[in-house]
Amino acid sequence: MAQKIIAVGNSAAVTIPSGFLEKAEMKIGDQVLVETDLDKKMVIVKPQKTQTAEISQEFADKTDDFIEKYRPALEELAKK
Repeated sequence: MAQKIIAVGNSAAVTIPSGFLEKAEMKIGDQVLVETDLDKKMVIVKPQKTQTAEISQEFADKTDDFIEKYRPALEELAKK
């Protein structure tokens, strides 16, 4: 599939077909790693894996309660 290099500000971009994004389980806004191979004149785009921890609903609820209870103190700490 041929794509055109387009100007984006002072950079260049190539569009990625939406069908590929869907199959690769990627979406607009995702972080990607871009690698280049000058010998082969290739650009490789890979999804950047992010580590996410699964939390229980109970933990999420207790965290929300904590934030609500101590919101003024947390907001003051955020200013410093």
